[in-house]
Amino acid sequence: MQAAQNKCIRFCLKLGDRTSVKVNEFEKINWLPIQERVNQRTLSFVYKFQTKKGPDYLEEIFSHAKCSGIPTRYSFQKLSLPIRKTNQGLRALSYIGPSLWNKLNNSLKSSTSLNEFKHNYKENYFHTANKSNQ
Repeated sequence: MQAAQNKCIRFCLKLGDRTSVKVNEFEKINWLPIQERVNQRTLSFVYKFQTKKGPDYLEEIFSHAKCSGIPTRYSFQKLSLPIRKTNQGLRALSYIGPSLWNKLNNSLKSSTSLNEFKHNYKENYFHTANKSNQ
C-alpha cells in the first residue's frame, strides 16, 4: 500500500517515476504515510474511549491504568497495557492502542475534539519527522 501511495504522490506532484518520496512530499500533499495513518486511526479509537464518545465495546478493549503511589495531573490519561505473549496478541487493538497512547505527549491527549486530535497528531508527526531529518 505504501508503494501505491508513493506513486499517487509522484503523480500529484508531477515527480519522476524514480524520485524518492520523503517526508517533505507527504507534507506538501498533506498526507500521512500508510503506517502513520493506521496509527492515527488506532489512536482515534483510544481518544473516543478516553472522551467517552465512542461505542460501548471500547470499554471492553481498553482500560485505564491503575495509579500506584500519588496520582499526577495526567495519570488518568494512561491506559493499562495488557500482557501479550504471541505475535497475534502484540498486533491486537487492545495492545497497540494503549502502547501508542501512552507514548503520546499530554498536549495531544488533551485535544478538545477528535478533529483537533487528528490535526494535532499530523502536525506533530511532520514536526518530529522534519526535526529528525535535519
